[in-house]
Amino acid sequence: MKIRVLLIDKDINYLERISTTVRALYDDKLELHTFSKVDAALDAMNNIHIDVVLVDEAVEISELNISKNMAFAYTCAIPDAEEIRGKDAICKFQNIERIYKQILGLYADLDGAVKVARKYEGGTKTVVFTAPSGGVGTSTVAVACARALAQTGKKVLYMDLSSYGNCEMFLQGNGQGTFSDVIFALKSRRSNLALKIQSVMKQDGYGVSYFSAPEVALDMKNLKEQEIVQLIEEIKTEGIFDFLFIDMEMVFNGLLDGIIEYIDEFIFVCSGRDIANSKFRRLHESLRVMGNRGELMAQVPRYLVYNMFSNKMSVRMDDLDIEVIFGVPPFEHATTQMCITEISKKREILSHFMM
Repeated sequence: MKIRVLLIDKDINYLERISTTVRALYDDKLELHTFSKVDAALDAMNNIHIDVVLVDEAVEISELNISKNMAFAYTCAIPDAEEIRGKDAICKFQNIERIYKQILGLYADLDGAVKVARKYEGGTKTVVFTAPSGGVGTSTVAVACARALAQTGKKVLYMDLSSYGNCEMFLQGNGQGTFSDVIFALKSRRSNLALKIQSVMKQDGYGVSYFSAPEVALDMKNLKEQEIVQLIEEIKTEGIFDFLFIDMEMVFNGLLDGIIEYIDEFIFVCSGRDIANSKFRRLHESLRVMGNRGELMAQVPRYLVYNMFSNKMSVRMDDLDIEVIFGVPPFEHATTQMCITEISKKREILSHFMM
């Protein structure tokens, strides 16, 4: 299914350039109709089904000519433009990927927009990175693993479901929208959730896809168990990603119970310090008891990563029946990005996930 876009702009050279680019990169996703004259464009709207109408801000056109069944936005030369004359705005001189995602967002907001065709091609492996103890670098390890896989060509989506997470401390990419937009789409029960997800998803320079943190951390509190289940189902059904990495707190609550059947494995992160080890041992014992009861959570494969492991302060828990994937020492005076880079070089990451 292609989204039909009608673009009106007096700059014929611009129309030719964007038409060529769209044909080269998005021929299977967009059907672009370009016009330099309003009358010809209006005639086309009467004869062709159009989903999204884009009009340069310098072009005079009555919005009354735009059907309520069409999404509408102005294009302009202003970077990061959001609104013109009370309507959505798109900067036309920006990366084509950002323009495409903004078009997706406009289409996704259309009432009754048709859902995109499914293209499930196999399993999206879902891995939860978590820890019973804070301050052990769970997010750092998760992002480093995502980066290592993305650099081999694997498609990885990192999703931070922690209460106060801010993945932009680790990931930087272009685009508009945040996880708040995904939450709103889930709560409004939009039939075009897949498009909304794609429109706000970003990708960092190493190829890791992610959602920017919600505008307000409290938005995460409003996210219900069944809505997260729906989101995970949507991502897995789309089949776009090889891996879905979920970064979340390890709390025995309804959320974990609700999504446990979608989780392929747990990766626990521990520093090996006495407090962290004590908490992990209590978690490990809880999972053992749950296993004796036949509970599903205890049946999910689980692995351990030692992060910030100090020869002076840390101790391995070799008496526990859990496989250790790898361990890394503390990186003195290193930034978070430097730590991620060093961890992503661990050969054990590829050995574990691609075996």
